[in-house]
Amino acid sequence: MLLGPAAEDPSSAIVFLWLPKATMWTAYRVEYHAQRAIAAVRPGIDIVCLPQLPSSRELFAVWCRFYGLSSWQAIFFDPLLSTEEGDTLTVSETCAGRPMVTLDSVLKTLQACYVDEISRSRFHLYHSGLNVQLRDRIVQAGFGCLGDADEHPLIGSLAEAKGWIHSNFDPASERPSLSGSLRSGEIRCKSLHTPRGYVCHSAAEQRAAFHELKNVNPSTRVVLKPADGLGCAGLVLDATEADLNPSCVADFLSGERWTVEEMVGVKGGISPTVYMIGSSPIAVAEQLMEGPKNKGAITPCDANTVLQHAMTEAGKAIGAHLGLKGQWGLDFVIDEATQAPVVVDLNMGRPNGNLAYFMWRSLQSCESFRVPNKMCGAEAPPSQLHQISIWRSGPPGETIHSLIALLQKHNLLWKVGCAEGIVPVQHTNEGSRWSALLFASWLGRDAVLALEQTLKEVDKDGVYY
Repeated sequence: MLLGPAAEDPSSAIVFLWLPKATMWTAYRVEYHAQRAIAAVRPGIDIVCLPQLPSSRELFAVWCRFYGLSSWQAIFFDPLLSTEEGDTLTVSETCAGRPMVTLDSVLKTLQACYVDEISRSRFHLYHSGLNVQLRDRIVQAGFGCLGDADEHPLIGSLAEAKGWIHSNFDPASERPSLSGSLRSGEIRCKSLHTPRGYVCHSAAEQRAAFHELKNVNPSTRVVLKPADGLGCAGLVLDATEADLNPSCVADFLSGERWTVEEMVGVKGGISPTVYMIGSSPIAVAEQLMEGPKNKGAITPCDANTVLQHAMTEAGKAIGAHLGLKGQWGLDFVIDEATQAPVVVDLNMGRPNGNLAYFMWRSLQSCESFRVPNKMCGAEAPPSQLHQISIWRSGPPGETIHSLIALLQKHNLLWKVGCAEGIVPVQHTNEGSRWSALLFASWLGRDAVLALEQTLKEVDKDGVYY
């Protein structure tokens, strides 16, 4: 589905080039973003671009050994790190130029391997931070290009899509918004709901929006979040007036626009997220939230089919309205009063966190084993694969090989054709840095949660988010 019409050609392949923003370019973040794609690579078909760093090379070797990838399926690029960031050479490229320099390097490698127009045309580059300039460079080099460019006529920057949910607090503003499109009837979808709220451009607007929400109902709880945030960065739940206009924000946030909205949903209730490609839903997962912390995600979501249908219909309506073609996602909470799903976040402009894991999941087969059917006692193929992604930090000096040894010692490593196991989808040799593990089981939701607990019991040196 990600390939669109090109999927009709069985030889079509994806080249995954997932990079951090130029302003967040460090050794850890380059590895973190690039490695997220490795699980999506189809054996013998796709290519993943990884930094020329030991832990990325070692992780790729693990995927070649255990999961069917071949040595030609990786392009290793110079991570363009300065001496202070751990490289042996200081580069002349400015911070802002690193993504383009990296892309040019990858394209040059591809062009050297695939010299004619026909062979190049089957490869479609999936860049994690696509814009018009990058897209033009990819197409001019003779390759296909996947995803939506960051520049969007209604939203502005797709990376700031969460700011599109609400209208500006200033009533004179004509900036388009999801809530405004619902009020005007531009978007017609009975299952698409947003919380009351505003995008504010000053401390005074934040205070006025806060009091307006409280004046309607003094018991209203308020959420404060940056309009250009990533994930849960900068999110404040149950915000008080003292939380407004925060002075300390992450270095990748502008701090210029903040959303002030009513807090809906049951405390400790489910937090579903829908993954979309264009206007087509591909997965409904459940975020594992602990306050403002997103500790991972479990698939499939435990919400009932009616609720899941309502959420996917909301996603279809937004995708169609915006004319999206690439991958994006939307997060929900469940309104305590109406039990309706409410959109509280839009994730666009980059591959969403678990996309590669859903793509990996779609490649798994349960044909090699059968499980007991509780209804009739007979054995039958399991219905669906349950999986959960969890953040883990290893002890100082841990390598991917020592992690694999731990998993093998306790018979926890996922193997092709097995019923359940743990997939090492990320790893960095830098101590105290977070990497992801993917737990998968054909035996059900309880089984995959038990698998997570088993690892935590035997992994005496690991720290879990």
